[in-house]
Amino acid sequence: MISQGAFTVEPWALRETELRLDVLPQSESLFALSNGHIGWRGNLDEGEPSGLPGSYLNGVYELHPLPYAEAGYGYPESGQTLVNVTDGKIIRLLVDDEPFDLRYGRLHSHERELDLRAGVLRRSCEWTSPAGCTVRVRSTRLISFTERAIAAVAYEVEPVDGEVRVVVQSELVADERVVYQSADPRVAAALEAPLSPSSPSPRGCGWAWRTAPSAAGCGSPPRPTMCWTARGAPPGRPRPARMWPGTP
Repeated sequence: MISQGAFTVEPWALRETELRLDVLPQSESLFALSNGHIGWRGNLDEGEPSGLPGSYLNGVYELHPLPYAEAGYGYPESGQTLVNVTDGKIIRLLVDDEPFDLRYGRLHSHERELDLRAGVLRRSCEWTSPAGCTVRVRSTRLISFTERAIAAVAYEVEPVDGEVRVVVQSELVADERVVYQSADPRVAAALEAPLSPSSPSPRGCGWAWRTAPSAAGCGSPPRPTMCWTARGAPPGRPRPARMWPGTP
């Protein structure tokens, strides 16, 4: 259970003023975004740590058989479960070759805000790596209400105590390992690795996956759409400061 002190009381926003790893599954549910077609759980941008990874597409589900010791009239032969599709919201950050991971180093501040009026999730934190490099990381995540197949993340990195080498990687991860909390072992077995590569890929897709029994499919572009903006970079050594990876 999340204590009331972790959140502030505001009319049009849900704001978390500190990061508590012990209640990550609950906070990921609170900071989820969706437009009825795409759904993203409020996982951290870097992907780890996480309570329950989740990226969903309406209509992409899996069928699983429901065997019984003795058949009976009206017993369903199969069930349907929404599956976790390819995760395109993960952004890996390396600070002087040190991975940005809040479980290591020193976290000075961390805040997340779900803006209910604008429909975006904002995050800001200040972190010092185990090697002693301090950076401020800000991100804004949205799922479009006007273009239902568009989701995007604005990602900004700012060095605090001097020049650092920053590497930003946008990832597409399929069949993320998810521990399903279900008392029915038949459901867990069906969702262990529901996605398999589809060949040939549909036109315009770099990668495509489909579920086996239900044949529901999803695709990704050859690479996420990225726009870079360098701000305050020293002459001769441009440093990317922002990135917008789009996920059609």
